[in-house]
Amino acid sequence: MSIQVGQNESTKCWLGALNELKTADILVMCSDGLTGIKEAVNAAYPQTELQHCIVYQICNTLKYVGEKNNKELANDLKAIYQAPSEQTALE
Repeated sequence: MSIQVGQNESTKCWLGALNELKTADILVMCSDGLTGIKEAVNAAYPQTELQHCIVYQICNTLKYVGEKNNKELANDLKAIYQAPSEQTALE
């Protein structure tokens, strides 16, 4: 585990933080679209799968919907993300 404070969000900053974690294998990394993170992960851990954080995706989706419809859409999105299969989510 590591806690880092950087000057900005950049590939160089993230690569430095990732290099400090070199003693561990990282198979999956979850991020909220940080600037430069994809490039840094690919350089430090080329076998790691980078996924976007679901919470971040939901928040970004809800900001485009009127406030009165937020709760209904949030419930619909919850059902999609908790679906046991892709087919169920599509339905």
